Amino acid sequence: MERMLFEFVIRSTLIAAATGAVLALLRIRSAATRHAAWVGVIVAMLLLPAWMAWGPKASLPVLPARPAMVIDAAPEALPTAVDQGPAWTEASLPPAPKRREWDWSEALMGLYVLGALALLLRLAIGTVRARRLTSAAVSAPVTVGLVRPRIILPESAGEWSQAQLDAVMTHERAHARRRDPLFQWLALLNRAVFWFHPLAWWIEQRLAAFAEEACDAAVIEQGHDPEEYSMCLLEMARAVERAGTRVNVVAQAEGMTMPGVYLPARIKSIVAGVRAPRVSRTRLAFAALACAIPAAIFAAGTLDRAPQSLPLRPLPPLAVPPAPVLLAQATQSPAPAPARLPEFEVASVRLNPDPNYINATTPSLKIGGDQYLRFNQVTLRDLIMLAYGVGAGQVQGPGFLNGTLDNPADRFDINAKVPSGATPEQVPLMLRALLADRFHLSFHRDSKSMDIYALEVAKGGLKMKESPEGATGAARCARTVRQRDELLALVAACNRMTAADIAQQVQALAPGYFREGPIVDLTGLKGVYDFTLEWVTADDARNGAQPSMFDAVQEQLGLKLERRKQTVEILMIDKLDRTPTEN
Repeated sequence: MERMLFEFVIRSTLIAAATGAVLALLRIRSAATRHAAWVGVIVAMLLLPAWMAWGPKASLPVLPARPAMVIDAAPEALPTAVDQGPAWTEASLPPAPKRREWDWSEALMGLYVLGALALLLRLAIGTVRARRLTSAAVSAPVTVGLVRPRIILPESAGEWSQAQLDAVMTHERAHARRRDPLFQWLALLNRAVFWFHPLAWWIEQRLAAFAEEACDAAVIEQGHDPEEYSMCLLEMARAVERAGTRVNVVAQAEGMTMPGVYLPARIKSIVAGVRAPRVSRTRLAFAALACAIPAAIFAAGTLDRAPQSLPLRPLPPLAVPPAPVLLAQATQSPAPAPARLPEFEVASVRLNPDPNYINATTPSLKIGGDQYLRFNQVTLRDLIMLAYGVGAGQVQGPGFLNGTLDNPADRFDINAKVPSGATPEQVPLMLRALLADRFHLSFHRDSKSMDIYALEVAKGGLKMKESPEGATGAARCARTVRQRDELLALVAACNRMTAADIAQQVQALAPGYFREGPIVDLTGLKGVYDFTLEWVTADDARNGAQPSMFDAVQEQLGLKLERRKQTVEILMIDKLDRTPTEN
């Protein structure tokens, strides 16, 4: 979350800087046009977090390529049992620490939430009270109302001259016509949500100033005397100073600021008769396009590393005549050749487009008499997880690795002939060789502190039944949809599931619930289970529908999902082909 806030600050600052540059380069001086441009920045800031989370992204390969780590089928030595990765059915992450240390990120997040809630509460109270304003509560004219603006004059308005009253009404009608109360309320909302960003405070103040300048220009264009209008502004400013406030509410929903730092500049401009030239429609359209293009780039653009190809393997050295062997050397044993990773004798990899099943990642651990290992509808992420003993969230790479219920990731059927005498412990090493040879996988390792969902046994104990078939056969989840009241419920019938399978399948079945981090199996369960799981979508759950995936896991499986932060090892994919080489 803290990374998202930091990225928001950078992106919103770039959008604002681009808008200011366009206004300066085109020499736009019209207060109304500048007001509209900064309203656009406010709307962009309010929509930016949702765009960053769910909007489309455009990759910008401007960063230098990272040196690739090539997975070679011939390492210097065969890995020992210690570095082959964790066992195939056990959790690949370390257990949660018993003693929870102070987390500055959570403290900062709590501070942000408190600040936002305080400002939002102040804005809400001010908005409600602004709807009940009367002449007795104001010391200067105001225009309030988000949908239907209304003008409120102070009780002293009866003492004004007709010229003063006409000028004031022209000014306030311009506020109502331009919908300034609504736009200023959006500026206050933006400031409340993003109170940590100085840009939000600056825009809120400047927007009020531009609105006042635009309405001043409307008064002068109606033929009112500039000097008399300036005197009217000064008299109202003195009335506000005597009253101590312009409006007697907690927060001014219309957001006008008078008197203030901008009043002398306004009066000077009015008396001097300085009028900004009108902006033609062509110039206005060009300015809008010039502001929108960089805003879209800064909102959707994602910096990425330049594409790179794997370095070519060195060619074998040319044959040269052997050096003379001395008699004393003839009795010495030759240097041992470097050992190779165990490989499948032959492997068939075919794309399976059938969308009816979502297969678990763990195949049968029993290698049959025909010495074939079969995968049905396995994804590339599944293969990487099996080969290197990591969880789903620890594999970070190209977008096609991820999938949703509506657009699942590519799935493959793999039939691989296992060499005679091979053991299940050697299968991950064979998968590494397969990924390197058929999909050209290369990656580098990194570590990252990330939010996870820890899968643990609930207090009431397990509610699943162990599979009578044990671990024989492939694990499988069949998903269906059924009508439930006025909503659609999702149902998954799963067989021969290990605890690690359950963690992976729950995240695959309901990705909308787990955008912040991966599910990690910390149950310690060793059995294989059959169960049926029923839940509603994340959007329906946010609207109060039941059961959510969190409730379904606890009530139907006897497990629980607990959010926590943990440092884990991750695999950063540098190169991975989506289509395998030919069989």
